[in-house]
Amino acid sequence: MAKAKEALERKRRKAEKARARDAERALKEAEKKEKEREKRARKKERRKAAMATDDASITDEAVFAPATAETPKESKNEQKPTVVPEAPQNPSQIAKQTKAKSIPPPLRRRMQPWMWVILTCLLTYALFLIGNYV
Repeated sequence: MAKAKEALERKRRKAEKARARDAERALKEAEKKEKEREKRARKKERRKAAMATDDASITDEAVFAPATAETPKESKNEQKPTVVPEAPQNPSQIAKQTKAKSIPPPLRRRMQPWMWVILTCLLTYALFLIGNYV
């Protein structure tokens, strides 16, 4: 009777600890998701700000370009815009595409050491027989 009560008490304490661990894990996970969400929002804001400054600089250049007088040779050189490769929009997608897929366990089996011994013995025996008949 006492042992049964002690066992029940142990089970109850263990269950309480498990619930506490689960609650703590859920809290940490929620905090992590919130941080990731905030990080993505900051990244979006930076991207929007960069796009806005790029747009503003392009419009400023368009406004000031006609006012300057240039020789035809200089204008030909400036008409060729320099192509700056932009970073891909979502680098994680590229990483996912280039990531090598793992091979299932049955296909990546390696030969056991005893298999190598048997293979070596058979190969040696075959070479011995070929040497005797040649």
